Amino acid sequence: MVNAGAIMVCALIKNLGKDVNDIIKFYKAASQVDDVKLDYVLYQEEKLTGYTNHALTSLMLANNAFPEQGSPDATKRFAEESLDLYF
Repeated sequence: MVNAGAIMVCALIKNLGKDVNDIIKFYKAASQVDDVKLDYVLYQEEKLTGYTNHALTSLMLANNAFPEQGSPDATKRFAEESLDLYF
């Protein structure tokens, strides 16, 4: 599955200085469920095998989709870190 929207949302969240804990906090409040948690086993599996999402991130970088971070290298690091937030 290709998740360009989800990857971009993570980049925008990261650009605001937020992280995965802020996302979990939001879902807890929105759902009024206290035991919202991240599935770390699934997270690690996707991080290692999400080749389509890694390729999509590169394509998005090539098309200047991510917020600029001062230099091309910094923007690339930002995009990769955003993908880590997604995974």
